[in-house]
Amino acid sequence: MIITFSQPYDFEGKKYDEVELKTDDLGGQGLIALQKKYLRLQRDARTMMMARSVTLLVVDSDFLIFAAAELAGKPQEFFTALPVGEFLKVLNEVQAFFTPAE
Repeated sequence: MIITFSQPYDFEGKKYDEVELKTDDLGGQGLIALQKKYLRLQRDARTMMMARSVTLLVVDSDFLIFAAAELAGKPQEFFTALPVGEFLKVLNEVQAFFTPAE
């Protein structure tokens, strides 16, 4: 999945017009591995309860950015430093990937 930015984005001295999330090879096991890694990194009760259900995770913006970072091979700060419009675009694209239309 390639997410194109509306204008070049400067992160740590490098300009980005887009970011690629490597979703083509992500299967059920990969999603479960993401879920488990996210759960290990989170310690609050709300997140731990939500992380038990993949269905609930797809509405958790922290998980969506965590997943985007993992799939892009970039730090979470790459995404959290985006302008708000681009940040929301990433959230929406990743959420749409995890909740395909029937």
